[in-house]
Amino acid sequence: VILGNRRGLSHSLPLACPRPWNLLLTRTAGLLLGAGRRSSIGSNVTTMMVPRKFPGSTARPNRALSLSSQSAESEIEPLVFLPSLMALLVALAHESNDIIRDVAQSDDIGVIDKKLAPETIRSQLGDLQTEADRRVEARILDVLRAQYPFVRIIAEEETETQQTAAAGDVSTAPPPTVDGEVEQMPWNGNTPVESSRVVVYVDPLDGTNEFASGNFELCTTLLGVCVDGKPMGGVIGQAFFNLRRDEDGKAHRDDLAATPGRVVYGGPGVGVHGLEEESRSSASTSPQLIVGLNRGVRDERIEPAMEKLKSSLPSDQSIRISRGSASGWHCLQLMEQKHDVYLHLRAGTKKWDTAPGEAMLDAMGGRLTNVAGERYQYDGNHHKNISGVVASLCNETHATALSAIEGVVAQYVRDTDDPSVRKV
Repeated sequence: VILGNRRGLSHSLPLACPRPWNLLLTRTAGLLLGAGRRSSIGSNVTTMMVPRKFPGSTARPNRALSLSSQSAESEIEPLVFLPSLMALLVALAHESNDIIRDVAQSDDIGVIDKKLAPETIRSQLGDLQTEADRRVEARILDVLRAQYPFVRIIAEEETETQQTAAAGDVSTAPPPTVDGEVEQMPWNGNTPVESSRVVVYVDPLDGTNEFASGNFELCTTLLGVCVDGKPMGGVIGQAFFNLRRDEDGKAHRDDLAATPGRVVYGGPGVGVHGLEEESRSSASTSPQLIVGLNRGVRDERIEPAMEKLKSSLPSDQSIRISRGSASGWHCLQLMEQKHDVYLHLRAGTKKWDTAPGEAMLDAMGGRLTNVAGERYQYDGNHHKNISGVVASLCNETHATALSAIEGVVAQYVRDTDDPSVRKV
């Protein structure tokens, strides 16, 4: 698939249906009429006011998509057209890559520890924030809230510090130009949804500690769209991709400016686009099971879990551990079959870390769950994934990992009341 001048492998599904709603929804600047109030929106918005009948309403059900003014007795709710929203998020991810590369080349990346912020709700040491986190989040929120004012947006830095990042000069910049090809994909089956059912998760710079340490390839911007608590679309912007490194392991400074980076996006019904063409063979034919673990996690469960997992494998298959403190990067490794399973056996990740990856793994037939094999609920309420994470592109590998770690984490899971587990 071609995205601007960037090429990548597409794991795509056939276009399931035409775009029937384009006769009903406007994508041009206009007025939304409802309850006697007018609201103007930008050209990239696909939102429409729809009356909901409630006791006492005289609105006829078959006129639910009318744009005419409604009785004061009707409750008005805007609809969101996911293809337009996803196209905007992909464009914002490209902009985020540019911002991150710009900060990486600066002499001062503006590192602070969020634990020291006066209004922080974090309790872990060494939870860093950089100028890239702040600038990217400010830009994304500025655009999204201007074009989708009715949609709930959960952004990491704003949520964890209870402070909105200063927009700086981004507030005067126009919204990015969207890619028409992305907008033509049948996200959510081309079915508009009420804005109250949509939550957008924003992680401006996943892997901030890696960024501060110079491990730039592990750093990503994560954007996830969830409907009714389920991830339906994910975007991962990777500002640095295939960087060259010096003998001392440091990235070539020239590459920090020259690398185009990439944006990977997808979800159920549209496949996954932008992946690297070359990938490792699957675990079934590999002599090693490659397990992704968080670099900085000190967890006594890891060693016994690895021993249990090793004992469950064929005698000729070993385990190799790959560490990185970045959930988005781990999901990319799974999708490109460079890793077989990603394990995070305790609390630590958040919904903004996992929503984009879960949407794309689902699209490719994979799974992302907690350590008990349960799905998380992405409804904008409980942000922490307190029951850990197990993810794999292969359902058999996912099941093997769950079975192997069950004895290690059983008591931990049973003692944990996780309100964010999806109720089936």
